[in-house]
Amino acid sequence: MSAATMLADPGDAEAAPVASRQLANLVGGCWRIPWSGAAFRVGPVRVARSSGLDVTAAIAAAGVAAQVWQVRGSAARAARLDQVGGLIDRRRFEQGIAGCRSDCEQAAAVWCEPSRLVRAAWRQALESDLRGEPRGGVAIDARGVRWLAVSVSADPLPELARALRILQRGETLVVALLFDDRRPQGVAVAALWCALARCLPPGVLNVLCGLGLELGVALVEADRRARCPVARQRAPLARRPGAAPPALAALS
Repeated sequence: MSAATMLADPGDAEAAPVASRQLANLVGGCWRIPWSGAAFRVGPVRVARSSGLDVTAAIAAAGVAAQVWQVRGSAARAARLDQVGGLIDRRRFEQGIAGCRSDCEQAAAVWCEPSRLVRAAWRQALESDLRGEPRGGVAIDARGVRWLAVSVSADPLPELARALRILQRGETLVVALLFDDRRPQGVAVAALWCALARCLPPGVLNVLCGLGLELGVALVEADRRARCPVARQRAPLARRPGAAPPALAALS
């Protein structure tokens, strides 16, 4: 299978056994394995190991979705985000992924009542908006795309609230889920973010998984390229006064 191949929808009965223990990236509303095809294991689950090309693809998908998401209007976006809490309970595939690690204590807390967690994050986002707090995230281009780097080993509530607030303001988002390089864990939190993304229009929320240092460097590089899209060309050296012009090469 090539690295650019999309995974079949986990709801498909034939595809479910193949994808049941594989957590890919969610880009543009589609499951995608990394361009490199690399993965790492968290218990029985193979998790996508994203790199710079995956970051570029996610930013491109978010940029396309931003054009549609922004024109919906604030009221329509808020109404859609308000419905996410009720929709997330139906994401059985992600719940199955979260349950693959029987020794993951965080899975029970996150997936016991995911709708309550998301609704709590939405309330926190609205309260932050009323207080006029900064949105958070890093603006990555002029189309209204931001990215968040999220540690899957931390409490997901604050970052969920920050993400929902960014989306409510009309911007699209790339979330980089950073797993610990030495002892990766946190599949339950990663599955929750993917479930949230699947409850929204394609490309509005894009989720990348990866090892902390590797994916973090890719994000910084993408941010640097976005701020300096045109490579600065080195100016030619000035000739010394009185120096002869360089000889022209003969054309054969």
